[in-house]
Amino acid sequence: MAQRSRIHVLLLLILLAGSLTLALQRWVGGATLYQESQSGRREVFHKAILQNRIPPPYTSWQQVGAIRVNIRIATVYLAESVHRLTNLNVLKIYELIDTLALFFSFLLLFVYLRHTSPAIYALSGLLYVAAILPLTYFHVFFAPWDRVSLVCWIALIMLLRSQRLIAFTVLLAISITVKFDTIVLPGLYFLANITLGNWTRIVLRSTAMFGVALAVFVGMRILLPGGFEDRTIITQLLMNFRDFRSTPLSYPPLLVFVVPLILAFMGLRWSDHFSKMSVFFGVLLFLPFLVATNFIEVRAEMPVLLLLLPSALTALRILCESGEDGGRDAIAVPE
Repeated sequence: MAQRSRIHVLLLLILLAGSLTLALQRWVGGATLYQESQSGRREVFHKAILQNRIPPPYTSWQQVGAIRVNIRIATVYLAESVHRLTNLNVLKIYELIDTLALFFSFLLLFVYLRHTSPAIYALSGLLYVAAILPLTYFHVFFAPWDRVSLVCWIALIMLLRSQRLIAFTVLLAISITVKFDTIVLPGLYFLANITLGNWTRIVLRSTAMFGVALAVFVGMRILLPGGFEDRTIITQLLMNFRDFRSTPLSYPPLLVFVVPLILAFMGLRWSDHFSKMSVFFGVLLFLPFLVATNFIEVRAEMPVLLLLLPSALTALRILCESGEDGGRDAIAVPE
């Protein structure tokens, strides 16, 4: 009976992930990211990255709006390979890759959250992510690496939590070719594991993992020069401030992060050590996102949400169960 119940739960989870994926891709993506009017521009970007060549009549990647994207090659090369094998339209292949990655990210997210939360709260976290995901479809017309990178982030954090460092390092190296923001994750390993008694071992391991990721990054920069044109920190901060002033009450980062941040800090008291360090590491990541990216594009900041959620859901559980118990002092950290 228990085995049958688990199968039913798994099937319902798959059905939920599929429903959420199709709703987002068809009804949000169809009106934003995949709209036909932008097909020509997406094809231009595909060829530009594939050939590592600035598309005419532009003379810089910055003019195209594509700084630092020429080495995000894994998804582009995969789409082109499938296109050559099947002769399917490359833009449809991108949409298929995006859809599959989103579907598997929902499944992985539930498993990730179940490490620290009961099923009902893991499901709450999944549904919160689904609720804010429509915001990631705006301010962009070509970002085929984002959903694939999200899958990589979830898997990498899970591998770090379980101390599977060889698998983590291999996936980290691969993920750099998808989107190189995962290069910072050895820092989470360092922060979550360093003590006075083991600092030499942890520093060496962190350095080795970061070295592998850095080698892949530098190798791609050498093989695929260009793409990293200067944009000053002041210019980027002013742009981000201007975006905030234009929509102060509906600014996407505020909508996405205010509640999880409040809950995450409330939950620190009851969270396990890895979840605590994940919160601090996630907050630290806001700084590079703020000074180096268009902060209004919350699709780039989804990794921060992943890092906040375990502690946030712990706080949510404490609040709900304390209320049910009439305010009694609760509650042990979930196993």
